[in-house]
Amino acid sequence: MTHSAAAFGSRVPQHENEGKVPMKAPTLALAVALGTLAGVAPEVRAQDMPAPQTVSARVIDTACYVNFNLSGPDHKMCAEVCANAGVPLGFLGEDGQVYMASGKGMPSVGQNPVLVEHAEQLVKVTGSVFNRGGARSIVVDKIEVVDG
Repeated sequence: MTHSAAAFGSRVPQHENEGKVPMKAPTLALAVALGTLAGVAPEVRAQDMPAPQTVSARVIDTACYVNFNLSGPDHKMCAEVCANAGVPLGFLGEDGQVYMASGKGMPSVGQNPVLVEHAEQLVKVTGSVFNRGGARSIVVDKIEVVDG
């Protein structure tokens, strides 16, 4: 293999793998980092949780609401179908803000199995509320239906 000196400064590599990081090193580093996060992150996150709040909201199909402005009792069946297809359900607060529904711990788990029975209903949801980068999230502790 021929290399020009200009491509490598004033020095031409003597072997085609010279200067390259073996693939095993990044994989090992990633495994160590993930292992460390898996053991530490849930405890750190639990300490950082804000005090629970209660938000009055409608459980919504986030895709239909954001993309097509669809929500409400007439949209219940569509929201259930979308939720069962994997579209995340969330909350439309009385304040007009959309909140993602999050589970506790890391990794979090999707909340659709808990929320689908409440699709398009008015609820009071209690949990820790986060607001980062314009996105809002509620770590769901409790849901109370306000209407049927």
